[in-house]
Amino acid sequence: MRIMQREPQRVDFIQRESARFRGLLNDAGISTVDSETAVVPVIAGSDESAYDLATTYRKNGAIGLPVVTPAVPNDLARLRIAIIAAHTASDITFAAEALIDSARECRII
Repeated sequence: MRIMQREPQRVDFIQRESARFRGLLNDAGISTVDSETAVVPVIAGSDESAYDLATTYRKNGAIGLPVVTPAVPNDLARLRIAIIAAHTASDITFAAEALIDSARECRII
């Protein structure tokens, strides 16, 4: 039997916390486009903005991987944030707050 079948609460947690994370970001004015998965795209705009956001986010205590052209269209560079079952609700809150602070520092919002 697979872990997902034995422990469905893990999937429930990831779905719930991913939605909460996206909601916190969206409420602050950060675009996550139409994402509905545990891999959350955070739109930064230009490649340079994505790199700046990733660097600032890391400085503020969390990690988001930049995805830039040609992997994404011009002006849709982003960070890729993955929510996993090992995160706690507090981790998700911290990550969202650090990302919001980072986006403000980088003048994305």
